[in-house]
Amino acid sequence: MQLLASYSGSGFTTQGLLLLEKNSGRTMELTAQDCAWQQKAHESDWRQLAQTELSTEGANFDVKETGKDTNNFLNMESEVMLNVQSEHGPRKVARLLVHCKPDDHMDFKISMYDKNDMEHAGGEIGATPDEKESHLSFFSSKLSVKVKTDDNFQAPGTWVTLGGSKAAETYLNSKMQPTASLLSMTCTEVAEREAETICGKHLQRDGNHPEIFADCVFDICRGAGGEEVAQSAAAFIAA
Repeated sequence: MQLLASYSGSGFTTQGLLLLEKNSGRTMELTAQDCAWQQKAHESDWRQLAQTELSTEGANFDVKETGKDTNNFLNMESEVMLNVQSEHGPRKVARLLVHCKPDDHMDFKISMYDKNDMEHAGGEIGATPDEKESHLSFFSSKLSVKVKTDDNFQAPGTWVTLGGSKAAETYLNSKMQPTASLLSMTCTEVAEREAETICGKHLQRDGNHPEIFADCVFDICRGAGGEEVAQSAAAFIAA
């Protein structure tokens, strides 16, 4: 199985996911255009995943939920179980959770069920990458954030050549228009304290996910949303 993500825009937000299963050839994609899973039917024929196709027990991609209302800013939730076939039948390997807002962006995370399976995982969720990988560091009065540039994990090719649809590629290309990056924007100490107060309403600075608190402050301090950013992050952690 392979999971590819497409990032774009000044905030470097997630705009698309491509899920590939090499053995069966099954391919699914999700974009922030409508936050609906599409499944490849034939060479160039794609269709939206129907409710009757959800939760196919034993399938390598077992879609448990799609389009569920989350009651937060990123208001559509999808849940996909990733399974492998073993001599004892299908076995759960990982859970893919996505929160998405149509024509905005999405957040996603992968949760592995068995730590031993990490030995077989590659890419960003696999083994710790080489220390020499490129990264950018940001420091403020109270927080420091190291952001990987993802150069080591970039997949060569276009969305279509990687396995996605032409319609999704057109949408993703439209989101790639060059704009001023959040990384180049400054943040005053006063604005940072205000952002910390907002994020602190919903997230714990010293909790199990301190990097998410730091990301929340970084984004809000540079104008990438308001309190809904912190609310969505809290809901995402809890899901």
